[in-house]
Amino acid sequence: MNDLIEIEEQYLWTFMSDKKKGLIEAFDLVLPDVSHRFYVRYLLNNLKRAGYSGMTLKNALWKAASTTTIDRFDTCGTDLFELDKDAYAWLSAKVPSEWSRSHFSSLPKCDILLNNQCEVFNKFILDARNKSIVKLLETIKHLLMTRINSNRKKAEKWNLNDICPTIKKNLAKTMKKAANYIPKRSNMWNYEVIGPVEGVPCKHAISLIWLKNDEVLNYVDDFYKVDTYQKIYEASILPMNGSDFWPKSSNPPQFPPSYLNNKKKGKK
Repeated sequence: MNDLIEIEEQYLWTFMSDKKKGLIEAFDLVLPDVSHRFYVRYLLNNLKRAGYSGMTLKNALWKAASTTTIDRFDTCGTDLFELDKDAYAWLSAKVPSEWSRSHFSSLPKCDILLNNQCEVFNKFILDARNKSIVKLLETIKHLLMTRINSNRKKAEKWNLNDICPTIKKNLAKTMKKAANYIPKRSNMWNYEVIGPVEGVPCKHAISLIWLKNDEVLNYVDDFYKVDTYQKIYEASILPMNGSDFWPKSSNPPQFPPSYLNNKKKGKK
């Protein structure tokens, strides 16, 4: 298995899962240096199965998962402890870097807590999932081929030196909120920013960038730029001939598994 999966700079990769039995052990064997995240929805389900439930407890866990600073994460832990000491003990056994934004690495440029992207993809291939293996793969190939081309053509209309439209829209909202922050300079390197509590992206940083008469766009990571988006979709999934033109295999044909009727005689 190690020979089949080769990923350079594994520390830059993050995998999200529901932590099925044996999955983490497999990662430790094949990809030992990647980071892991745990879908918070599955974490809630496991918490419920462990005997701890209720809307108040659910909200407390989501607050701890969504917070962006370690200090506020610790405060959320205190609130959770006061709600239910046993639930707090159960959650404390989970590694915070796997489910709370406050402990996420800054290397991945994504802070998602759910598997919505997987759900969207599953819906995307819903019709294909009922087909045979070859038809399934062909359908997925066609869907991805046209989608990649569509995204590539869309990005060609964007300014290459700009950031992606959705990111730019989100940044504009953050910049509007940053107007409520007042930076106070201490020395060449240190500032104190007065304003509401901090979030991500950081309004404090934007207020300092303005104080230095600099451009906010200069501080946006390359990950969010149009140039990066275009590089992601520059490769194409090429068309291929129909099955009549495929090379003939000398292997015996594959047949579907045998159907087993588990109904006992005399029962419907």
